[in-house]
Formats: sequence, structure tokens, C-alpha cells
Amino acid sequence: MIDKNSIQVIIRSAGERTEEVCSNLLENECGFKHFRSIHEVPFSKAISRGFEIGLESGKPWMLCIDADVLVDKDGIGRLLDVALALPESVFEVQGLVRDKFFPVNRPAGNHLYRLKYAEEALKCIPAEGTSLRPENTMLNVMSSKGYPYFQSDAVVGIHDFYQYYGDIFRKCYLHAKKHGHLLQLVCPYWIAQSKHDADFDVALMASVAAFNSQEKVRVSANFTLEEAEAALKKLGLHEKETLKPLDDSISNISGSFLIPEYMMDLQLAITPLETLNQVVHYKYKVPTFNERLKGKIAYELGKLTQRIPKNEK
Repeated sequence: MIDKNSIQVIIRSAGERTEEVCSNLLENECGFKHFRSIHEVPFSKAISRGFEIGLESGKPWMLCIDADVLVDKDGIGRLLDVALALPESVFEVQGLVRDKFFPVNRPAGNHLYRLKYAEEALKCIPAEGTSLRPENTMLNVMSSKGYPYFQSDAVVGIHDFYQYYGDIFRKCYLHAKKHGHLLQLVCPYWIAQSKHDADFDVALMASVAAFNSQEKVRVSANFTLEEAEAALKKLGLHEKETLKPLDDSISNISGSFLIPEYMMDLQLAITPLETLNQVVHYKYKVPTFNERLKGKIAYELGKLTQRIPKNEK
């Protein structure tokens, strides 16, 4: 396992309800000593600031954890073991999280970076507004330059549980824009869960709002703020109070989160088995105007063919 004293931990927060719990788990459960919380928006700026702090630390590794991820110490330990065994050329190692709204194991909210390549990575972060997945774009560009990444099957924690309604609205709005083709697989689950969990009422309303909107999406904590407030009012919901420390250990929480049998198609669509536990070499090229136009047309056609069932609760 990598020595934890050689790792600079960065908690990337946009005011998530779980930020304090995330920090406590990293310090008290996982035993990290060197960590900083950052609150930069938009997300591309947070990625840059993380690398800047990593370089200032002088440490060889940086672990970035988004504040909406509650880590599992065993999963994090396994990730550190995996990273230590990889070739020096590998720039980043990522584990999986068990997601609340896409109820499968998927890559999100955790990145272990080798900081010897951080200066080059800073040059590869896309300008704000040019990518809905700026960190993924940066990783692909770095891979094309000979600094690949590794996707591990280690489950390092749970993702998007216990969040504020406003953040759920914003994220599910973004999901609908980024992953609209997957909503037909996940919406039946959201509808079923909404009968006893208001988080899913908010998710459903956000997805409908996204399909009805022509506004350009921004990966920012302030995006859809007014829309979220209007949605909560319509649903008769008041924003949640500050999260108190969790009674159960994160291991118990993640261990009890089982993937529904009928979600296996979603699991394979989001994280195909053949993408796990291998070094990812990516040949990145800037899309031509015609390629971008075809992508835009496909996206608009997809919006027309999608049907989001109404919540009949």
C-alpha cells in the first residue's frame, strides 16, 4: 500500500451536505493526515486548484475525493494497493462508487493522481463551457500524450446519498443532459423509490426540466439554482437541515447497498466489465465541425424520442 503520508488529499466541495462527514471519514476512518478542502466553482477551476495544491505539497500522490462521496476504508486501501503495483507512466487511478440515483457501481468522485505529471495535466484541462466532463476530457488528453489512467473495480465508497434537495436537482438535471440515453433504464427505479424517498421526486422533476430546457449546461454549483427552488416549492418540500454525524459506519452502509437485479443492464451500460482493471490508452483528437454537428443532431433527436414517465404518486 502507498504510504498515506506521501498523499495530499483534496476534498472538492460545492457546499455538499456530506462535506463534514466526508472529511471525518478520511481522517478518522482512513487515517489520512494531509488534506485540504477546496470550494472553487465551476468544476474546471476546482480541478486546476487541486493540482496547484498538490504541486505545492511536494508529495508524489494526490487523492481527490468529491464531498458527495463517503469513503470506505477497505475500498480506499485496495485502491492504494492497486496504484503501487502499476507502471510509473500511469497518471491516474480511479475506483468505483455505489451510486444512489444510478444504483450501480460506477466511476465517480475519486481520483488518485501521480503528481509528477501535474504540470502537464494543468495544460489539458478544457476551458469552461467546452466540456460537460472536464476531468474526463483532461484524462483522455493526458492518455493520448502517453500518460494513461487505470480503472479499478475497487468500490471506494457511496455517492450522492444524504444530499440537499437543491444539489440533487442540479445533478439529476445534469445527468439528464449527459446521460439522457440511460434514463429509460433508470426512471422506473426512480419512480418506485419516490414512493418512500422524496429525493427521487426531485430527481424526476429535474430530468423533465432538463428535457424541456434549451439552456446550455454549465458544470457549476450555481447552475439551475432558481429552477431547483421552484421545483421544491411545487413538490411542497423544504430544504434539508445540516447533516448530523452518521450512526452507522460507512462499511455497513455500502455493504447493504445491493444492485437490483433489473439494474444489471444499466450496470453494463455504465461500467462494462471489459473496461475494468486495465490501463486505458486513449487516442484523443479534436472533433471536426461536422462531427460536432452530427453529435448535436443526435442529441436533439434523442431528446425527442425520450419519454419520462410521470410520477403518479
